[in-house]
Amino acid sequence: MGMSTSETTLRDTFKKIQKISKQCDRHPAELEKIRKKLKPHEKTLLAILDKGNAFALLQSLLSSVGALYRTTTGDLLFFREADHKLYDLEEKSFERYLVNLTDSVSAVCNEWLPRLQAWVRFDAPEVATHFLAYNDGSDLDTLAVNSFDGYMMRRKRGGRWKRVPNGTDGILFLTPPRSSLHHGSPTWLTEGPGVTSLGCARSPISRTMARCPLPISDSYSVCGSFICLCRP
Repeated sequence: MGMSTSETTLRDTFKKIQKISKQCDRHPAELEKIRKKLKPHEKTLLAILDKGNAFALLQSLLSSVGALYRTTTGDLLFFREADHKLYDLEEKSFERYLVNLTDSVSAVCNEWLPRLQAWVRFDAPEVATHFLAYNDGSDLDTLAVNSFDGYMMRRKRGGRWKRVPNGTDGILFLTPPRSSLHHGSPTWLTEGPGVTSLGCARSPISRTMARCPLPISDSYSVCGSFICLCRP
């Protein structure tokens, strides 16, 4: 995954604060002089690192580029704002992501990632995730379908389908990493008659597909057929 501007800024800030902290340790007599050159947010970050907690510094900076969540089923997730996707903290791709942000393989693997996983497992906000489709209950005021590229097609009752970022209105779709990504939206969602029902994560079909994900093209076909069956 390529780094966004915000992530590049995070990496540069992380390195800068670590460097300043080392300067303060080497030249304690110049501590005040060094601090006066810092911006307010840099002083706050330096105070975190001064407590000997590089992990807390990384955790604070991560909040500027995403959010950490846990699910009722035990998934540990990071929502990356750059592409609106959820990443599993226990997957190798997230480990590489942290290494890319910090340029520190040993610290990520031996300390920061295990501590982050432990914090998320017990203290991160709990959310529900969906694989293919979502509805908000029997009233069906909001319907949404995963487009597997960090976006979803969503419509309100009586409205039209709109392409919006994953995470809009708190609706989070989790695409399994082994699924091949297809960039774009299924044409059958861009316009058409109103839909009176839609599969959701709690339905048998969605639970089955979540356990055995289909290729993206097949998922579109299944969901398209399902929606057609639900039209009045």
